[in-house]
Amino acid sequence: MTEAKQKSVSVVVPTSNGRELAAYYLPQLCAYMEEQSGVKQYEIVVTDDNPTEDMHDMYAREFEKVRYLRSKPDCGFVSNANTGIFASCMDYLLLLTDNTLPASNYFDETLPYFDSVNNVFGISATTFGANGSDILEGARMPLLKYGNIFYTDNFSASKPCTSFCLSLRNMLVDRKKLSMMGGFNLLFNPEGLENMDLSLRAWRISWKCIYTPLTSCKRIEPNKKEEPAKNIYRANTHRANQFLLNYLHSNGPSHTLFMIHWVCLFLVSFFWPTSGWRGYRKASFLFLHIFREAHSQRHWQYVQIHNTVNVVCNLFFPNRQNVDIQDLRKKL
Repeated sequence: MTEAKQKSVSVVVPTSNGRELAAYYLPQLCAYMEEQSGVKQYEIVVTDDNPTEDMHDMYAREFEKVRYLRSKPDCGFVSNANTGIFASCMDYLLLLTDNTLPASNYFDETLPYFDSVNNVFGISATTFGANGSDILEGARMPLLKYGNIFYTDNFSASKPCTSFCLSLRNMLVDRKKLSMMGGFNLLFNPEGLENMDLSLRAWRISWKCIYTPLTSCKRIEPNKKEEPAKNIYRANTHRANQFLLNYLHSNGPSHTLFMIHWVCLFLVSFFWPTSGWRGYRKASFLFLHIFREAHSQRHWQYVQIHNTVNVVCNLFFPNRQNVDIQDLRKKL
């Protein structure tokens, strides 16, 4: 990648355990940021939505360039992340989950795109599992089915290209553009598909999302096993947010088809007593709980965006592939 001017970067790390984060993760992240010659200035913003104690003094004493912020207790990932987003002040913002560490060349391979490609909103890199070999996330392709918007991962991309959706594990974005968009949509709280909604809003404004396989991020610990009840709740909220995403972004015949599909799922869930259908019923009630606010947002915010999802998808079709960056410079 061509060399770019030095940039200032805010690194935002939402967490639910600030003390554990300080013990095993922050020393590695701080040491990593000190080694980045392409970053002229940086700050690390840690937002904690489950603090067991006030740790401002401990963070101020042990981490000079880390700001520790307490969010509302158990406010959810979306709200917790927005706390850090709106508190940040550098040119660019890197959102990381609290167990992901970028590769040594991450900023060298990502920051230059903000200068070399017009209207770039954000960039994500390959995400590897804790063993360093399992690829968790790659470039993303749109998938439209029954009026529903999905995505699939393209793990075979060997060059930087467009991506339908930025990764939540590593998302480097233009902070001013992100602030103009209002950060993550709080209707997606506590979590689930908020990054897809954000990416789609960016694409519909004609801001580009890019994926690069030339650098990566790695989980520094395996996924923690959660209680079955939490897994069920997370699955239900993810389904509800899938309904929300499609309601906000679909338009025309696709919107009508989605609504018919959702109503059919809702009705069938009452007469089919399996656990899977019960999940659809619970997710539908969660969606109905926020429907009035979603309807208001769709009318006043989402419908006003001049690009539709179909226009965005035309960047990836009919060849069904992510657009190479070299071709993107010519095409857009």
